[in-house]
Amino acid sequence: MTRTAIEFVAGDISALAKSVRAQLLERTSPPGHVELLNILARATGHRNYQHFRARAVGTAADDRGTPAPQIDAVDLKRVQRAARHFDEYGRLLRWPARHSLQQLCLWGCGPASRRDAVWPRRK
Repeated sequence: MTRTAIEFVAGDISALAKSVRAQLLERTSPPGHVELLNILARATGHRNYQHFRARAVGTAADDRGTPAPQIDAVDLKRVQRAARHFDEYGRLLRWPARHSLQQLCLWGCGPASRRDAVWPRRK
């Protein structure tokens, strides 16, 4: 019988370490492997290892206790301001004065440069 690999995810490693440390200090002897599995499961907010395993098996990897990253809304006004610095072929015409637009223009310049291009040194 093969074992099912269960992904262990902790949202905050500092809170995990504090919880594991506190649970280990409560003990008088070193824990066995099942007791250690229970300690790790409790540190991530589950009742015990069986509860952790029941929630982990059969769920998607993105649905295992980690919140989805927040995606920032696109600021179309800022994109339009940055687009004024490019020509119709996507070439940068001028360098913007504002730092936030400079960062956005760098993103626009990235795809235009080829990875395998050889750039001659300046003399």
